[in-house]
Amino acid sequence: LERGVLVWVAPDGVFIKRFCQGRVYWSGPLAQHTDRPNKLNRERTCKLLNASIFLKELQDFLKGAGPKPRYEIDLCFGEEFSRRGA
Repeated sequence: LERGVLVWVAPDGVFIKRFCQGRVYWSGPLAQHTDRPNKLNRERTCKLLNASIFLKELQDFLKGAGPKPRYEIDLCFGEEFSRRGA
């Protein structure tokens, strides 16, 4: 992870960008794959959480009109990880 990984929060969500040679895998609300790890590509910005979707889902949940919103983001450095409970 010599060059690092940058994670930041902006008004429209949570983002990440990998600069290092090491592999980084992630899971979260916007992950393409839910049955396997999602590899983070190097030098590309990836949106991990969409703030407007999260806030809409939270409002619906608080009104009793929807499930609890997904907000957890898991990161794994160096190797693939398995989903919890798998």
